[in-house]
Amino acid sequence: MTKTGTTKIGVTFTATETPNKKYDLIISNPPYLSQYEYEATQPMIKLFEPKSSLYGGIEGLDFYDRFSEIFKILLKQNGIFILEFGYEQKEKINKIFKNYKNIEFIKDFNGIYRFIIGMNNWFYYFVIKI
Repeated sequence: MTKTGTTKIGVTFTATETPNKKYDLIISNPPYLSQYEYEATQPMIKLFEPKSSLYGGIEGLDFYDRFSEIFKILLKQNGIFILEFGYEQKEKINKIFKNYKNIEFIKDFNGIYRFIIGMNNWFYYFVIKI
């Protein structure tokens, strides 16, 4: 990421785009295809989906890097974030969010880890584990 906040794929998070208020819940299915995955994507998908909705940077993780920086600022105490990520990205996502104490990975219906859920404090475990 550059000093202006522009990531490798040209996504800019400026002061006017980054909200100055806090949220209870943030849910996102950000672009997570790596360069290799995007290039291998079927042409029909590329015809109907803009590149910006699919391509997440060379490794497909640019948005997650940024989210890990701003979620502690944007979420209220007890605020929750839920993100979908790509097939086989769990370990890299775990490293990106290593400074978050309250995270858990959730499997999809096929038994593949595809979601990360996190919260700003201990209450998360009480809510999720019940």
